[in-house]
Amino acid sequence: MKKSSVIAYLFIFIVTLFCSHAYAETDKSYVIDESGRREIPLAYSVTNRIVSFDASPATLEEPEDICIGKDDSLYILDSGHSRVVKFDEKGNFVRIIKPDGDIGLSAPEGIFVDGNDRILVADTGNGRIVIMDQAGAVENILTQPDSQMFDKEYPFKPAKLGVDSLGQIFAINKDDYHGLCILDENNGFQGYFATNRVSHRIADDWIAKLASSSQREQIGKTIPPQHTNLSIACDGSIYVTTANVESAQVKRLSVTGTNFYPFTGTFGDSSEENQRFVDVASDMDGVVTVLENTSGNIYQYDEFGVMLSVFGGSGSWKGKMMNAAALAQNSSGQLFVLDKTTGDVQIFTPTEFTRKVHAALAYHNNGDYENAAEIWESIHSTAHNYSPAYVGLAKVAYKQKDYITSMKYFKLAEDRKGYSDSFVKYQKQIIQQHFPLVVLTVLLLSSALIYLVIYLKKKADYANQPDVMLHDGRSIALVTMFAPWDAFRLIKYDRSRFYPLTPTMILCSAVAVRLLSSYVYSYQTTGADPQEVNPAAIVFSFLVPFALWCIGYYYVSGIFDGAVMLREVYSATCYALLPFAVFGLPIALLSNTVGMSSVSFLNSLTAIIWIWVIILVFLGVKTMNRIGTSRTVTIMILSTFAAIFIALVITFLYLLGIQLFDFLREVIRECRHAL
Repeated sequence: MKKSSVIAYLFIFIVTLFCSHAYAETDKSYVIDESGRREIPLAYSVTNRIVSFDASPATLEEPEDICIGKDDSLYILDSGHSRVVKFDEKGNFVRIIKPDGDIGLSAPEGIFVDGNDRILVADTGNGRIVIMDQAGAVENILTQPDSQMFDKEYPFKPAKLGVDSLGQIFAINKDDYHGLCILDENNGFQGYFATNRVSHRIADDWIAKLASSSQREQIGKTIPPQHTNLSIACDGSIYVTTANVESAQVKRLSVTGTNFYPFTGTFGDSSEENQRFVDVASDMDGVVTVLENTSGNIYQYDEFGVMLSVFGGSGSWKGKMMNAAALAQNSSGQLFVLDKTTGDVQIFTPTEFTRKVHAALAYHNNGDYENAAEIWESIHSTAHNYSPAYVGLAKVAYKQKDYITSMKYFKLAEDRKGYSDSFVKYQKQIIQQHFPLVVLTVLLLSSALIYLVIYLKKKADYANQPDVMLHDGRSIALVTMFAPWDAFRLIKYDRSRFYPLTPTMILCSAVAVRLLSSYVYSYQTTGADPQEVNPAAIVFSFLVPFALWCIGYYYVSGIFDGAVMLREVYSATCYALLPFAVFGLPIALLSNTVGMSSVSFLNSLTAIIWIWVIILVFLGVKTMNRIGTSRTVTIMILSTFAAIFIALVITFLYLLGIQLFDFLREVIRECRHAL
């Protein structure tokens, strides 16, 4: 019995070990773009794992931080044992380092090794920074600065630190919102650096007005988000990670403390909640690697913020982390990830796929665009869904002034900004090549537009005569654009003979314009793909609000003793859509001549059109009901609420009908089974 049990346990152990190994080896990486997650070849593989070493104790206890020295030696801050553990570049144990004498460490949280191989430890529990050599001989101790600039309401408890090429020490003070503290080796306080600000919203003002005195006091205590870690880049700039923010969780700070990292959106996976970025590392080509604690994911970006890969994750097996705490990178591109819970360090080595990506980026940064394009093509042949390859090819084409090709690849990468920049350059190129023709075309179009407005105004003046306009829907439509009050008055003049054929044609034209605009609007201004347009949904979303408004307005005007019929409400609303029916499509066509920077201009034109429509609706309600301004506004507001109410009732009845249908179907099914 015992022998069979041993064999069974051994079999289970072997199968489990094999499955976990197989899972880790076949694990995939991915990127996140506009289309969601796209699976790519494995970006990094775990080639070593530091779990124990030849020392006493032989394992780590709640380690807090790691650091790479100039010779690629690895330093681990073993906080639970108040010591520093050093390994060589291959991960072999070298020695234990502790401060000499009676200088002990208390809950240290940060470590940094400067260019002189001196070890700086953020001795958080003791509120100081300990500087020692490789043997543990203490050279200096920095305590809370005695400076009026230092806010003593936040005691000095350094958590993370770094040293720049000038010898300035940058420290993150625990639970301090002021930003990074800058100190010199003489314990002199140079000031705060890169202070975060509390984001202000208009809603906060209203909340403060409605809140009680105690609640307002609590709101006043809201402090800015705090930095969680920092990393000194090769060029002297400082990367920092920030907690409790929805965007720009990673910043690249200049000497003035301003963020100049091109990407200021949401890092990581925007679909995941409570992301907490805890560390960042960068290489000499600007590749940035960020560690996220909640999911255990490792995100990698290029110098412009293009996501290159996502790997890691939460778990206790190879390549996963239970509590990802710190990240470091050596000169060969290997990543060292510290797990605080399991007390180990996993060494991630870039795969051939990632080495190609980094090589292409390096070639591009050095101006060798031909080799960069060749490698990007090779990457694309391996991973067809890899959007950074499209971005790389687009940037190469952009540098070579092949803007058509650049636009093609930027569109494949779903990069609107890059596409827009290429489009603007291409547009400028065309204008320079055909400048006389472009000027002539603009002049002709401007002249034609002016002539058309003058011609229509004359036609409208002629049509704005009772004998001409009476019962003529086309004349009423023309007058609506220039003298709408007269047009709306004529709709009711002889209601028995008015026929809403022309209004229906206007409504059909407006629907057609809305549908065509979805196909015509340029990619650089909307980011929409014409192939993804749903015509039925567009027509439905246009006609349903129109119908609900007409019904709501009709019943509300009846309550206010209005004198309009339903077909007159319908006709007046159709005439009010004339500005959109006339100018909607030209604005959509205009979007194909401007870049992304002109989106606000196009939005302003569209807003003007709809304001014009609302004004026409207002004049129609006022003129046809013969009421004052305030009563007209009241009817329009109530009509809007009535339309919303009708929509809610219809939705409720629809859902109730579905439930009733399902119930009856189940009853019939049960009856059949019973029989």
